[in-house]
Amino acid sequence: MSTIYEIPLLPGTPQIFPIALANITYNLRFDYEDVSASFTTVSGQFYLADGFSVAQYSQSLPKSDAGWIMDVSDDLGNPIVCGIPLITGADLLAQYAYLGIGGKMFVLMNGGIATVPGFNDLGVEGRLYFETL
Repeated sequence: MSTIYEIPLLPGTPQIFPIALANITYNLRFDYEDVSASFTTVSGQFYLADGFSVAQYSQSLPKSDAGWIMDVSDDLGNPIVCGIPLITGADLLAQYAYLGIGGKMFVLMNGGIATVPGFNDLGVEGRLYFETL
C-alpha cells in the first residue's frame, strides 16, 4: 500500500532541507530559474510527404519565462540528480527509477494540470507530493 506525503515548501524563496523519503534521508534543494533571453531558435530538417525530399527549417520560439527546479542529494550533500524541472502532473522521478529513491514525486496546482507553479505559487497554489511505492 502506498502512502502520499506533502513536501513542505515556502513560496517565493529558494530553499534546501533534509527530508526522509521512503525511510532514507535526502537533501532537497529548490531554486527558481529565470530565463534571461525571451526567444530560442529551433532548426533542423524533415522529410516531405514524398518521403525522399528533405526540407530545412528554422524558427524562433518563445522560451518559458522561468520555473522551479529541484536537486536531490544524499544526507552528506553528494548530488544524486540535479536540475529536475517541477512540471505539473508528471512523475518527476520516473526517469530516475534506477536510483532507487523509492517513490513518485509530483506537483499539483489548484489551477489544473496546465498551470505552471510560479515564483510565489509553490507551497500555496502548487504543492509537491511524494508517494511511496
